[in-house]
Amino acid sequence: MSQHWVISANYSNYLTISQRPKFNGYQITDQTPTAGKDRIKLIYNGLGLLQDTHSHVNQFGAVSSHVGTFFGGHTLEYGIS
Repeated sequence: MSQHWVISANYSNYLTISQRPKFNGYQITDQTPTAGKDRIKLIYNGLGLLQDTHSHVNQFGAVSSHVGTFFGGHTLEYGIS
């Protein structure tokens, strides 16, 4: 029977995501031919809603794993987050 013990931990804090488009926008023109005098030209543009995200969070997590090979391989894991 052999045993291994593995411990891992992680920590993170403060997340900022800034949405900055590469271009100011785009324009799509519908040029589908229509019958009759009154032709309708549809133009779509814009990127929609852009919103910056700020998250002031501290996170910590730890996991302990015990691996054994007594009558086959077995792993016991427990942790906190």
